[in-house]
Amino acid sequence: QNFTPDPHTRTRNHRFLVTMSSSSPQSYAEAISLLFSSDHISQTPSAILSRAAKRKNTINEMRRYLSHLHLLPPDDNDDDDTVPPHHHHHHPLSKIVHITGTKGKGSTAAFTESILRLTHGYNTGFFSSPHLLQPNERIRLNGRPVSDDDFAGAYFGVRHALLASQEEELPGYFHMLTLMALYAFAHYRFPDGRGVDV
Repeated sequence: QNFTPDPHTRTRNHRFLVTMSSSSPQSYAEAISLLFSSDHISQTPSAILSRAAKRKNTINEMRRYLSHLHLLPPDDNDDDDTVPPHHHHHHPLSKIVHITGTKGKGSTAAFTESILRLTHGYNTGFFSSPHLLQPNERIRLNGRPVSDDDFAGAYFGVRHALLASQEEELPGYFHMLTLMALYAFAHYRFPDGRGVDV
């Protein structure tokens, strides 16, 4: 049940994130079923209280998850001489636009993504919340929602990496989707072989 990034394998949409071993055909339906299960959504009062208590430590928790996924950029203030200075600027998640506020985040993000992609020629990754019809809508690559295969690949890629790292508990629903988006942005390759620029 391993999902591994492979730049030589593409899905029907000429996109790829991961390959699935033929012995584990984990599907979009399975990913959705697990995403909406008690693995990610608290369904009892005690589970709700437990997750609420962890929200006080969300930043450290997400850093730990990103570290397990090998998606945590090296700290620019780190004095580690084994990391070349130019490496800091080539991390797959080094160029992120994070939009915050109370109103207009979705519109601002959509305009920003469109300008970066259409005017400046960047390959873009876009994560938003909530979705209208399908969870795939939250994770977009060059303006299009990820395919069902890529969504499942991102889900199982994150899930297997976190379980292999001996995490006691999987992330909640929103955090899992956030990690899936970052995983997709780091591993996705377009038909020309390029990855996500921003």
